[in-house]
Amino acid sequence: EAARKAGVGRLFYTSMFGPETSKVIFAPEHQASEEAIKASGLAYTIFRNGWYMENLFMSLPSALATGTWYSSAADGRVTYIAREDIARAIAAGLAKPATENVIYSLGGDVGYTTEEIAALVREISGRPLAVVHVSDEQLLGGLNGAGLPANVAEMIVSIDAGIRAGDLAVITGEAAKLSGTPLISLKAFLEANKAALAG
Repeated sequence: EAARKAGVGRLFYTSMFGPETSKVIFAPEHQASEEAIKASGLAYTIFRNGWYMENLFMSLPSALATGTWYSSAADGRVTYIAREDIARAIAAGLAKPATENVIYSLGGDVGYTTEEIAALVREISGRPLAVVHVSDEQLLGGLNGAGLPANVAEMIVSIDAGIRAGDLAVITGEAAKLSGTPLISLKAFLEANKAALAG
């Protein structure tokens, strides 16, 4: 509303994949923001960002330290994308905005399961890493037992639930098309950030 009153010509917003249906706990916030933007009557560009490769460093270092990665994501896939690639795509969208209202979904071009990521990590780090598949309830109990704040534990569980449901497995090719640059592969990203895996 403030943007409309100020005479803004176009709104740009960074959102997430499928906020209308995603099981990720903060999806409703993005859904409400998108709805408000669309209701404003202003021209808009919405960038629905995929799951960042950098997010893996919230779990992989501790998993490698113990050799065990607990997950309730089952065989769900994630089309991880490096923040560098997201930045290039959004910069291109800002520099040359579309003339119409548009929503871009900016994810990677390959979906990976937790098992496949663990295999890459074993190859790159040379260290053991086993995936232990648990239920949402078991994962929540383990996170709470590890001392994580309740809201953080619930968010992590919701992410695994979203992965299991396919919420983070969107493939559109729009990130590379916008930036005009091939995307960084997950393997190349992990190799370049090998030191960060050790925590």
